[in-house]
Amino acid sequence: MAFDTSSPELFLDTVAAMRGATDLAFGDLIGSNIANMGLILGVAAVARPLELHSRLFRIELPIVVAVSAGLWMMSADGEIGQADGLIMLTCFLAFQLFMYRLATCLVPTYLTSFSSWG
Repeated sequence: MAFDTSSPELFLDTVAAMRGATDLAFGDLIGSNIANMGLILGVAAVARPLELHSRLFRIELPIVVAVSAGLWMMSADGEIGQADGLIMLTCFLAFQLFMYRLATCLVPTYLTSFSSWG
């Protein structure tokens, strides 16, 4: 689902960057992250408390913090260049592979627990 909701932003930010409107591209990135964390999680938590699993705290939250710190460090020179972009894309692909492998390792555990129900 993340790819579906990010597709319009990817298109907008790519076109903005190609036209030299890098402030728009970077502002959209920061704004959408703040909206996702504050607005969307906030509304969801008000509607119904969110159950957080330990994997979120052990794996995913540290990755979010590391990516944010990495972006901050990459932008410290006032530019996010092609090398920075390649690093980010490589990290993204590594994360996707990691999550896929984690999910395929967990699937047999879930299937076993569901089959014992009935």
